[in-house]
Amino acid sequence: MQLHVLCLGPLFTNCCIIGNDDGQAYIVDPANDAERIIDAIDTAGLTPRAVLLTHAHFDHIAALPAVASRYDLPVWLDPDDLPVYESPMNCFPPEIPAVEHLPDTVSELDIAIDGLDYEVLRTPGHSPGSVGFYFPGHKMLIGGDTLFQSSIGRCDLPLGDGELLLHSIRTVLYKLPSETIVHPGHGPATTIGQEMRTNPFVRAE
Repeated sequence: MQLHVLCLGPLFTNCCIIGNDDGQAYIVDPANDAERIIDAIDTAGLTPRAVLLTHAHFDHIAALPAVASRYDLPVWLDPDDLPVYESPMNCFPPEIPAVEHLPDTVSELDIAIDGLDYEVLRTPGHSPGSVGFYFPGHKMLIGGDTLFQSSIGRCDLPLGDGELLLHSIRTVLYKLPSETIVHPGHGPATTIGQEMRTNPFVRAE
């Protein structure tokens, strides 16, 4: 497996490019800088097959129109996040323009990349349709903005729900193997076990 994590834009959003040994790849959360994303893909000799979105806040989709059109990619988004994707909510904060020319999304993706089997873990709270992409064969979670190293996602944005966020972490993420590596939407990687032991906002029960 190849994993490229690009920290992009004013909010230092992590875009993850996950490829197999044959060069087939998923792009998760194409944030802010399409040129850097495209350069990373082409330099690594990867062929993207689809875009996967952990949620639809502006900083995770800013480069989506350019990246999806460049490679003619389908875009998967949990349907519960369509109200965010399709409204001015995706342009928070207000001084940043809304992302224009967003492509249509799909709720079913008939694409499988050999060696990159994943499960969609629904983790609402930060947004209604927030998800993580869990790759059990690699003990890795691309987690979006639900769980960070020593922190958790914001729940004060439109449609956020703090109690639901904590519930998602305790009942979904903390059920993963403790050695699972978490690549969050912002900041450094961590592990499920580390957060269960030390996260000041939500410890394991």
